[in-house]
Amino acid sequence: MLTRLAHVKSNEINAFKEISDKENNKIISNFNLVKSFYKLNTNYDTIYNIYQEILNTINNNDAFNLSRLLNEFFSAFKPFLEHWNKYLNNEFETLDNFNIFNEATNIEYDSFFAYRFIYNFRNYLQHCSFPRISITAKISENGETQYSLFLDKNELLTQYNRWQRIVKIDLISQPGRIDLYPLIVTFMDCLHRINSTALNACLNFKELLLVSKEIMVYKKLIKSSEYDLALLEYKEFYASGTPKSFSIHVFPFEIAEHLIKNISVVL
Repeated sequence: MLTRLAHVKSNEINAFKEISDKENNKIISNFNLVKSFYKLNTNYDTIYNIYQEILNTINNNDAFNLSRLLNEFFSAFKPFLEHWNKYLNNEFETLDNFNIFNEATNIEYDSFFAYRFIYNFRNYLQHCSFPRISITAKISENGETQYSLFLDKNELLTQYNRWQRIVKIDLISQPGRIDLYPLIVTFMDCLHRINSTALNACLNFKELLLVSKEIMVYKKLIKSSEYDLALLEYKEFYASGTPKSFSIHVFPFEIAEHLIKNISVVL
């Protein structure tokens, strides 16, 4: 199989260097490894992006879009947990990684009211309309604006009778108005720890860091920011020797850069 490096953009492809089968196989192997991280992390990224939108919406006092984003946020985390549950249960011969993930979720549930409440609050939203919520703001002593999203405790308790026992006890002990804002922030921290535990259970981060750096070596070959760098794999040829079919693999520089930045901090 003939493989070349190429500059690509839109419908333009400019092949410029042939590489050996050995180099091509190594590059494809590296691509597959970093893309495996991307695929596994997609659901978490979805939740995190909605979370950032919520923070921006609150800071901009945009009450109109807040309910929609909160609904999206509370709807997204269950598929995130189910994805990891299914993946770790199906992809490995033993249940060790699956058990590590379950233990991580149990620790967050047992340790943080925010996690317990929002986990149950999702069920509340499936059976009841979104509760009344009020946005307030105050200036702290250091001049920063602090926002609150208040829910009425009595409304939560009277409108829904399926709270898990421990969560109902938690709610009863809360003040009359419950600030959802810090609960969302803490809940996001919980999801981050769960996601990190799941990723560590199935990926070798030292290897990911190494192959990400190997991928980034090729970035110097890009001739301008308008182009991507890609591998062209020619699979079939006409009798004349002209390529009949080929596949294109764009270098995942953005993913590799993300991994280098974040794994270096962790390690």
